[in-house]
Amino acid sequence: MPMSVRIALAVVLVTGLFANATEQGSSSPVTVRNGGQEIRLYDDSRALLIGLSEYEDKVSWSRLAFIKGELEQVRQALVNHGFQVTLLSDLKGHQLKSSVRDFLLKGNARKTRLIVFIAGHGWSDNRQLTGHIVPVDAPGESGPGFRSMLLNMEDIKVWSKASNVNHILFLFDSCFSGAVFLNRSGYQASTLYLSDALRRVRQFITAGDERQVVPTKSQFVPALLEGISQGKADLIHDGLISGTELGEYVKSRVSREGQTTPQFGHVPESMTLPGNVLFVAGSTTFVSVAPTPPEGATPSIRIAAAVGVPRPDRSVFRGLRILYYRKTADGRRVLDSLEQAGIPFENTRAILPEKFPVNAIACGPNTNVDALKVLALTLIEGGVPVRAILQYGDPSRLKGDLEIISLTKGGRGVDTLDSPPLSRADIENLDRCPIWLRR
Repeated sequence: MPMSVRIALAVVLVTGLFANATEQGSSSPVTVRNGGQEIRLYDDSRALLIGLSEYEDKVSWSRLAFIKGELEQVRQALVNHGFQVTLLSDLKGHQLKSSVRDFLLKGNARKTRLIVFIAGHGWSDNRQLTGHIVPVDAPGESGPGFRSMLLNMEDIKVWSKASNVNHILFLFDSCFSGAVFLNRSGYQASTLYLSDALRRVRQFITAGDERQVVPTKSQFVPALLEGISQGKADLIHDGLISGTELGEYVKSRVSREGQTTPQFGHVPESMTLPGNVLFVAGSTTFVSVAPTPPEGATPSIRIAAAVGVPRPDRSVFRGLRILYYRKTADGRRVLDSLEQAGIPFENTRAILPEKFPVNAIACGPNTNVDALKVLALTLIEGGVPVRAILQYGDPSRLKGDLEIISLTKGGRGVDTLDSPPLSRADIENLDRCPIWLRR
């Protein structure tokens, strides 16, 4: 058979399989301007939206009447953000699996931003700690072949890791979707904002946790749309919205006004610090953010300045030593925060065991308060919770220097300090190095 005939036949089969598929929008590059320099964040943006509402077993799975209208709102929002959007409705088990797998494993360029949004019934296996999406032809939980028809969250993780693109965001508006995080110990949400465009990440935002049934009329979708289309998820006001900011906004908005607690995070990859999926706040694909980086900055620092918070004025650190008592528990969060902000520092020996993370700043009575504020805010914006600021024990030895240190509960060296982190307002209201500041 000639090659052209085989290709034509394949197109007919795919069209027949997904006769309800619709596409809208054209992919647009996403560019930020840093002074006079333009930086391309994404060359291509594609989204797959799947709505599962008309279930065949109406006794086991209720009809979800609002999904079609909600997905149309999500589609329009993503089109406005420069996405090419494919929408699929009411897929059977084999269709659901193949559509997600093929979308993720398609040979996209590395600077492609992918979104997978699935709304429908979910099912959680609490013994094996796995979450699943239920296709429209699934029988009840005790029916024949039930498990084999489901879309397993673990399969989605595997396919996402096999994709060569940098950034993938999964949005699940289904019951028990928070089970995507059940089998992961030591989970911490990514809160890095700087240089995130350079790093791979597979992020998830779910409508609820592994125990919760989400309402028939979505509370997740309105919060999502407010976050990206109205720019309300731009929590640090830099003109860009990270996947972490979006997760934080959706969780706060829904848990405050609704009945569920959305979850968000990333799938960890070995020896890799996660990045963040990025959106321009509002409905556009271009934004001018952050000042021009200093002359001689490396390419990674230039992109960090373009897509993150403005770099601080380093002149406040003139004549000061900043000592960082590095710990294994910190990972690279402190290092990345300081390096990307251009803050000079010295690594020094940690006295406490390696299991304790950095959680405090020590300063002296004559420490430049502006330097203290910039350092503390830089750590907070880099995802390092600052739980205390205090004066160090020997002012005559350290003079006005700053120390990034670990503290333990009660000073006993057994449990790490776990008081609530200081807020931006706590830091900004400082007028000197405090003797002891803690919530």
